[in-house]
Amino acid sequence: MPLIIGCGIEAAGYYFRSQLQDDVRPTLPFIIQNLLVLAAPPFLAASIFMSPRRIARALDSGDLVATCKLASKVFVVVDVTCFVTRVVGAIMSGSENPDEAQSGKTTIVEGLIVQATSFSIFAIWAGSSQWRLRSVVCDGSRLGQLHWRQIINALYAISLLFILCSIAGIIEYHQGSDGEMLSKEVYLYILDGTVMLVISILFLVFHPSSLKVKAQKLLAKGDGYMDEEIQLR
Repeated sequence: MPLIIGCGIEAAGYYFRSQLQDDVRPTLPFIIQNLLVLAAPPFLAASIFMSPRRIARALDSGDLVATCKLASKVFVVVDVTCFVTRVVGAIMSGSENPDEAQSGKTTIVEGLIVQATSFSIFAIWAGSSQWRLRSVVCDGSRLGQLHWRQIINALYAISLLFILCSIAGIIEYHQGSDGEMLSKEVYLYILDGTVMLVISILFLVFHPSSLKVKAQKLLAKGDGYMDEEIQLR
């Protein structure tokens, strides 16, 4: 659901952006599109942060599930903080008061820094989870043949894209409204729109639910490779 909501918000942001194609003077559509484009990534990030727990559940790693559950909650709390700072900053940046507008841009940059940091830590944590899963899931077992590493690798790629997108945003707002990146739309479409599209596609293709479906098929077969019931929730 967060992924669907995030994609919807992102699409709405670019719709309002398209309304400014012939006339860039209206302030309200610009504020709305800026707000929506900034508010969308945290929703996508929330889905990403919950993925290791789903992978651990599908692979029946009971001990790791509890750890992933706690860590996911921490990352989601940080993600909510990023969302709040982005929204508040986007609203403030549209103010006619120069000082308030500058404070809004600073708030946005702070949110981007937090997001880049959180995904850096998340990538490290995902690597730790992968290492622990390797000790639980034998490659020669049926569960070991579920290609769960591909999903972990996709999470690494998604984390890197989020970090790059955050760094681009930091540079963009640091340059200011007269800077190279804010004055030319091509940077927005490449460094935000395209990156968010690639992230969405990667996550849809390598979604943890695919592990759950495959694990359920293994249960349905009822062969001798599985001695214990996989806990799927």
